[in-house]
Parts: sequence; C-alpha cells; structure tokens
Amino acid sequence: MGLGRPLLNLAQYLGPFNCNIGRARDGELPTAFFFAVIVLWLLPIQAIAAERPVLGQGNISCSLWLEGRQTDSPSSASRTGWILGFMSAFNQYGLQSQGTDVSEGKNTDELMGWVDNYCRQHQGDDLHTASEAFIDDFRQRTRR
Repeated sequence: MGLGRPLLNLAQYLGPFNCNIGRARDGELPTAFFFAVIVLWLLPIQAIAAERPVLGQGNISCSLWLEGRQTDSPSSASRTGWILGFMSAFNQYGLQSQGTDVSEGKNTDELMGWVDNYCRQHQGDDLHTASEAFIDDFRQRTRR
C-alpha cells in the first residue's frame, strides 16, 4: 500500500467550486472572489428595491384605512387623495404606452371599494402595498 497518493483528492470533488484561494495564476482571480463580487452586487439591488421611501398616508395600515372609511373624517379624505395621487403618478410615469388609464374610467367610490376589499383581506398591509396591488391587478388584467 503506497502512501504517496492521497486517499481523497478534494479538488476532484469540488469541481467548479474549487477556489484555489491563494494559488491563482498570474492574471487570474480566484473563483471565490468572482462569486463574492456577484453576491455583493446583487444584495444592494434587492435592498434598494425593498426600501423605497413612501411618503405621507401610504404608510398607514389597512386596518386604519378601514376604520377611517367608516366616517367622513378629514384623514379619510386625505388617504383617498393619496391613493388617487398614486394612481395618477402611475398613469404619468409607470406606463410604457400613452393614453392608458389605470382607473379604467371608474369613479372614486369604485376605486376605493377595490382598496377596501384588498384591505379587508390584508389588514396588516399598508396603504402603499394596497395601492401597488391595485396596479398589479390592472397590469395582470390588461397584460401591461
């Protein structure tokens, strides 16, 4: 039995994941470095997408939205205005084709009824998330 040959050649089993850290040839970067760069590049993109600032009434919970809808309070009118502004902004900046209206000609009561239904089913969500869901529903129905 010769002891000159290793019993387990780890590099053989690692294949493409064999990093050879510290033994890269001149002009070559270790594979681990390449993977680390990719991972670090992708993480901030996800963090940025998840942390877009939401201003004003979009931060209130759906449960507060539903409570406010029971009365004609100024805060309820303000929240309705926030949602309509969100939809208007989508019409102006979120569509590739001109002339499309996310409200599809519905009146304010019909639009807020959609938000009411969403919030009844997702009381822990905020008003911004409910408004995004409205836009997503529009996109799915119209394939835009």
